[in-house]
Amino acid sequence: MHADDRNPGRAYESLIRRPSSSADERRALWHAWSLAEMQSQVALDAWMRTARHLKADAFAVYRAALDREEQAAAVLAARVAMAPSS
Repeated sequence: MHADDRNPGRAYESLIRRPSSSADERRALWHAWSLAEMQSQVALDAWMRTARHLKADAFAVYRAALDREEQAAAVLAARVAMAPSS
C-alpha cells in the first residue's frame, strides 16, 4: 500500500499544490467527485434501509463515503479556483 492510500488527504494536498491545472485534470477531478457523490448516496440509502442491529456499521460506512465526497469536492473547488479564467 502506498503511503497516500492510507492518507487520502495527503494525496489531495499534493495535487492541489501542483502549479498548473489542465482542463483534463479538472475533468478527472469532477468525475472523481461525481463517483464519490454516487457512492455516498448509495451508502446513505443502505443505511436508511438496513436492519436496526446493523445501523451503526452502516452509518460508519455512510460517514466514510460522505467524508470522501467532501474531500473530492474541496479538491475540485480548489483546482477550479486556480484555473486561469478565459
